[in-house]
Amino acid sequence: VVTSSSEIYGDARAPAIAEDHPLMPTSPYAASKLAADRLAYAYHRTHALPVAIIRPFNTFGPRHPYDVIPRFIGRALRGEPLLVHGSGEQSRDFCYVDDMVRAFLAVGEHPAAIGQAVNFGTGVATTIAELARRVVALCGSSSPIEHDPPRRAEVSRLCCDHGLATRLFGWRPTVSLDEGLVRTIAWARERNAE
Repeated sequence: VVTSSSEIYGDARAPAIAEDHPLMPTSPYAASKLAADRLAYAYHRTHALPVAIIRPFNTFGPRHPYDVIPRFIGRALRGEPLLVHGSGEQSRDFCYVDDMVRAFLAVGEHPAAIGQAVNFGTGVATTIAELARRVVALCGSSSPIEHDPPRRAEVSRLCCDHGLATRLFGWRPTVSLDEGLVRTIAWARERNAE
């Protein structure tokens, strides 16, 4: 099982990104993920190596120390400003860790995964500005939301079409963004209380 990334697609050209979307990475991270993705596939084609490629969209949950959600939660719990890059209208598909673990197990166990690159995400895009508002509300915080300059090479929209995952493995997301945020906030509060 090779872990790729939704970042390999670059800016979405469709409302939801399927596996046949053009691969147009915009950052060195995304380019490195694409290189590993395609190298693994080449080994499968050339040497019949039993490779399965998983393309997760933005995964979050307890024990995830970096990325936007844990940063927002940490700042909201401390009453600090949440910093949104640019307008905040850029959007992501946030998938809770329990659903993503099920995705990895499906790709690792199912023979139909061999030779496939499969997207996993919720199919729901949430803007970063909306995410910040939700985190503040769910934390019961009075943190202000402030804007920083936009980041270079940031993708404006990522939203998953998980149709292939559903057809191959019967996989569907089961945890909503708000429920995942509630669980992650509870974990962060418990961790900070230790």
